[in-house]
Amino acid sequence: MNWGATFLNRFDFKVRRAGHVTHPVSGEKFEIDPEIEARSFKRVFGSIVQFRLSTGIFARNRIELTAVDLSAGDQNPDTDPLRRIAGASGLDFADNAFHCLGVFSPSGWPEDRKTQAEIRGNALHYMVQKEEGTLWSVFGPEGSLKQLFDPEIPDEKKARATNALKTHARLILPGDQVALDVFLEVQRLDSTTVLCVIQDSKGLFEIVEHKGKSYIQRSIR
Repeated sequence: MNWGATFLNRFDFKVRRAGHVTHPVSGEKFEIDPEIEARSFKRVFGSIVQFRLSTGIFARNRIELTAVDLSAGDQNPDTDPLRRIAGASGLDFADNAFHCLGVFSPSGWPEDRKTQAEIRGNALHYMVQKEEGTLWSVFGPEGSLKQLFDPEIPDEKKARATNALKTHARLILPGDQVALDVFLEVQRLDSTTVLCVIQDSKGLFEIVEHKGKSYIQRSIR
């Protein structure tokens, strides 16, 4: 399976479906035309898909959304990939734009590199790696922009949530419970997906409240 190609294709799909993105610093909204043309090209370090958005008078305000697949390039573990991407042979980062960058590494990211997933000046970096099944890890600040670089689509998340509920060791017998926040953290799922799956479970699972805390319960009835 070519996970790098999957990462780029899903990024392209999610951006076109997003409708708009919001600048993480200024809060400014950038509308997205589903028919927008993406720039697809290669550099020595990998393959790139990039969207350039603008708004305001004379399109003065700009944001660039860029996905980089390192698996398609020359692997050099001794070189910081962000330095290569921003270097002389890398991407042409316009000074008057905010850059949102997601970088997929086929070999994963060491702990010290994951800390590079942050806002730096006029750039926001996300580090992406493949996990088991349909799960991907996206390291970086929370927010709607982060979701653009998560290749796992909603149907895959729902299937993973359904399997996690049905096979959870503490949700086997009627009346069994597990704290919702703990379940979300361990399974790395969002509350919207899990609540939707519970609603569609035909009464097999339900949410109960106890002392101000939410629990997933295997239904007694």
